[in-house]
Amino acid sequence: MNIPRAVVLSLALMLAAAAVGNGAEGMKTKGKANSAAKAKKEEKPVIEGMAIPRGDGFLGIRIVDSTFQLSFYNSEKKPVPADVDRAALRWDPKYKVGEERVVLNPSEDGKSLVSPKNIRPPYLFKLYMTLVREAAPGRTPFNETIVVDFRQEVSAPSAP
Repeated sequence: MNIPRAVVLSLALMLAAAAVGNGAEGMKTKGKANSAAKAKKEEKPVIEGMAIPRGDGFLGIRIVDSTFQLSFYNSEKKPVPADVDRAALRWDPKYKVGEERVVLNPSEDGKSLVSPKNIRPPYLFKLYMTLVREAAPGRTPFNETIVVDFRQEVSAPSAP
């Protein structure tokens, strides 16, 4: 069973506060803040979206605001700049006959590739990705193909 990290962190902080209240009443709030910051530092990095192992790192594919976002991570699961120029995605949607296709281009921060086209739910399909790196001085061009069973739940918009 997967428990959200925020719930686990909240429970850990509540247990720490209870332990402090039982035995060390003279402890200042600064100590509590330091322990919370330390717990946050020790927290493992998380890949946003569906994690895909790739070489010595990872990819994270997800749909944000109805568009695809492909993020790149190193072996320690920390974000890194994209090492490809673009990605071509194709899939068979459930709402029509035939394939959908979209090209992902670099985002403004350069750490991910994003699509300009809105993707309609349901987000449950076999996704074919082709990563493309163009020839440039000091770079070897290549194409890399990855196939994943993509699944993402549609979250309801939050009320203000």
